[in-house]
Amino acid sequence: MLRRMVVLTVLFVMGGFCGTIMAGGPRVEVERIDGSRVRGVFAGATESGVSVVVDGVSSETSFHALRSLRFSGMKLPADRRVRDRDRQQAFYFDAGGHVSGTMLREADEAIVAELSFGGGREKKEDDGVEGGVTMPFSSLSGIWFGGEKTPVGGRAMFDEFRANRLAGKDILITVRDGQLGNIRGGLLGLGPKGGRIWYNRKERRFKLDQVVAIVFGTGVSDDRSWGSKLEMADGSLLPGRILGGSADRVEVETPFAEHLSIPLDGVRGIHFDSDRVAYLSEMTPVRQEATGLLLDPMAAKFDLNAANGPLVLDGKLYARGIGSHSRSEIEFAIGGDYETFAAMIGIDDSVRPHGSVVFKVLGDGAELFDSGTVTGGTRGQLIRVDIRGVRRLTLLVEMADAMELGDQADWCDARLIRPAPGVEQ
Repeated sequence: MLRRMVVLTVLFVMGGFCGTIMAGGPRVEVERIDGSRVRGVFAGATESGVSVVVDGVSSETSFHALRSLRFSGMKLPADRRVRDRDRQQAFYFDAGGHVSGTMLREADEAIVAELSFGGGREKKEDDGVEGGVTMPFSSLSGIWFGGEKTPVGGRAMFDEFRANRLAGKDILITVRDGQLGNIRGGLLGLGPKGGRIWYNRKERRFKLDQVVAIVFGTGVSDDRSWGSKLEMADGSLLPGRILGGSADRVEVETPFAEHLSIPLDGVRGIHFDSDRVAYLSEMTPVRQEATGLLLDPMAAKFDLNAANGPLVLDGKLYARGIGSHSRSEIEFAIGGDYETFAAMIGIDDSVRPHGSVVFKVLGDGAELFDSGTVTGGTRGQLIRVDIRGVRRLTLLVEMADAMELGDQADWCDARLIRPAPGVEQ
């Protein structure tokens, strides 16, 4: 069955914001790609960035420089919450992310649903407009129904099938007499009670009370990066691109090509994937060296700590970074293309309060940063190092006061930052 992947974009509509300070916006913490933060009142957005009022002064941060926005004091009003959470499904997008909601009625080649953060309300008697958000099958990778009767292994089967989707072939994960099974065909329509599937050269109806999940076949892929995800108050993660906004709501063109007007009281935060950022753990080093005195040398680990565990610093889990052990050197060829190296450094929580090291950053052999002695009792430190013109970047971890015992040194979120567009090195 041929399918198109629906192009997704996300918009913040201007809503009257023209550079003037707007009162009444939510409190927000802005984190830039270099790790610096500012707190203030969200005043709106233009096509180039967001505006935040700090101590009565409005300042703008470019989207190219943003890492995240975190809104505080937000609570989804009761009149915009889904009324029956027991009937909710989780809809997973082909472009990444997911939303929760409840299907309202049957549709061909699409889902019509009310979303749990308030998107797609049911029809109102006084406006005559059909309610619900329409999500074409081509925009989805899967739907999880779950339920108390789901056998052990149901979720694992769903995740495995979704990670290895078939071209043009949909899969119903079913349960009968407590046993999991699957049916492969072409889904034609779906609603709250059941749907239609093309199976064995025939259209057949099925009931949802025997379906645990649905995995959609792949269609025409789209490799473009859309730059951001909205973290909703209900835990949904809605992908897209920010183009503007007002002080109290965002307008979103979604992965399913439908515009939603989302008040900010339904949004916890917005996460950005800046094209200016390159993570070192996704790059291949040109040289690595490790030496030990009391212990065997330990090679650096990528997106893990030195002992192959998760990177955890001050209780925070980091998905990206480099775990190393004293003494170690890791060198990268970066070609003089970046202006800043940034990371959160410290001794991994798994060995605290032990550990005593010195973090150093070298550029073309010259020392650019020296942390001094960092111990297991030292809180993590955000570092920003000027690397303009540097072609070879070296991360060095030296032993300090206690030889190499407990010296699991984390370079969390270790990243390189390119100059802003239009800025020459």
